Amino acid sequence: MARDKTRSHTRFRFSVAAAKAGPHLEETSPLPWPLVAVGGGVISAAIGMSVVFALTTLGWLGLTTVPFPAMVAFAIRLWLLAHGVPVTVGATVLGVAPLGLSLLLAVPVMLTARQAYRPPAAPDAAGQQLRRQAGLTVVQVVLGYSLAAAIAAAATGADVGRALAGALFLGGISATVGAVGQSGLGRELPGWVSATGRGAAAGLLALVAVAAIPLATGMILGEQRIAMMESALGFDAVGAVLWGLACLLYLPNLLAWSASWVLAAGFTVGDGTVVAPWSTHLGLMPALPVLGGLPPDGTADLTAWLVLGALPGLVAGVVAVRARAAAVTSAAAAGALAGLAVGVTYVTVALFSGGALGVDRLAVVGPRYPQVFLGLGIVLISAVVAAVATWFVDRRIGSAD
Repeated sequence: MARDKTRSHTRFRFSVAAAKAGPHLEETSPLPWPLVAVGGGVISAAIGMSVVFALTTLGWLGLTTVPFPAMVAFAIRLWLLAHGVPVTVGATVLGVAPLGLSLLLAVPVMLTARQAYRPPAAPDAAGQQLRRQAGLTVVQVVLGYSLAAAIAAAATGADVGRALAGALFLGGISATVGAVGQSGLGRELPGWVSATGRGAAAGLLALVAVAAIPLATGMILGEQRIAMMESALGFDAVGAVLWGLACLLYLPNLLAWSASWVLAAGFTVGDGTVVAPWSTHLGLMPALPVLGGLPPDGTADLTAWLVLGALPGLVAGVVAVRARAAAVTSAAAAGALAGLAVGVTYVTVALFSGGALGVDRLAVVGPRYPQVFLGLGIVLISAVVAAVATWFVDRRIGSAD
């Protein structure tokens, strides 16, 4: 009895000491930290593959001629397609990555990095130690994720190099967001970085809204053509559900194409086609219902839509200056950085939204290159102009008060 009381008292003292030590007291684990982080990256890849496998199984249930191993290999190739690795379906090469699926696959990687992050042992750790721990977390999680991608590509005969590049890019960004958020480094950023981030976030939201307007307009005006094309494909109930899921997964791609249309770059749907506000030339098109929302061939009177292209930069510049503006040079710099962040994000997503929809004339579809960089200039210039104008307006209002 006395021995039990002594053990209880010892456990109580240990729990009190642990409570005083706070969250920096490192929990004991049967496995070393690198193994846990690398294994977490592999598990996050397995979770993503499971999601794609579940979606693929819905379509496979109605195909009695496709063997199960072939379906599994196709599901893995679809997972790799979300990382930019083309997939071959019969004689057709599909190289347009579904960016909606890419965003979905980034979620488990981000959550894994948050869970895998280990804070420094010292309660008053400096920022350098926090950055080191966050960096090690990212490296280890991405290593496991890339290893899984390489194995998946080798097992299905895909391009291992492209699989590694895609896994490093997607895993690196999402793991960084998770590790940095968990470490608390984002709360210690300088004021100008926070102002730039707020402006960039507002500008990106404005860009999505600006891209959605012409996309929705095209879908409404082309409703009859879209319905006829969907009817010609003869979807059953399962096919209609899968087609709806495919449209959702490719919605970010469509928004990127619409944004390039508004930002004066336009896009192409095969060799010899141009879809831009000032000119629309269409040739033979693939039988995709969503393409029924394109303007009719020969349309050349939509240049007024280009006015919308300046709105994302204007919003980014105004928000950045309202968050932080001490001098006119600081206002111009804040607007420029926010506009640059929006423009670079737009160009990156636009370039990744294209690819191949087949062979020969459909080998390249999506926003036109290098015209896509026009959008970067438009957003940057409009952001600087809006930032400087906002600074002068706020200064005049302040002097009047």
